[in-house]
Amino acid sequence: MTQALQKAIADLKAANTAFAAGTLSSVDHGNARSSALCLAVVELAASQGAQLKPISTIDSRGELPIFVTNGTKYGELFATTLNTHCNPRTGVQPGAHMTADAGWCHVGHFDAERMVLPFAVQG
Repeated sequence: MTQALQKAIADLKAANTAFAAGTLSSVDHGNARSSALCLAVVELAASQGAQLKPISTIDSRGELPIFVTNGTKYGELFATTLNTHCNPRTGVQPGAHMTADAGWCHVGHFDAERMVLPFAVQG
């Protein structure tokens, strides 16, 4: 995994730890977690061959919009990662199945966190 992905996951874990310890307010935790999580998803996709548009924040539905850049596709590896760890939504209801040819979906922020955390380097 890339250093950028590892840093984003470390920042996500640090925000969660600081919040649990009471050293980070809920607002600051939300902001730090959102920034780290958005970057981690984009970096994870890149490490698996999918080029995503930058994700700026968790939206008002509690989701991350996961859109590829200019006509590219998710590819088999990233589509499998999404299907394994998330419950993607491409319409009103979640439960879409992503394929290698897919290029957009929305995922809940908790699903996105569960998706990126297993890629943290142990040690």
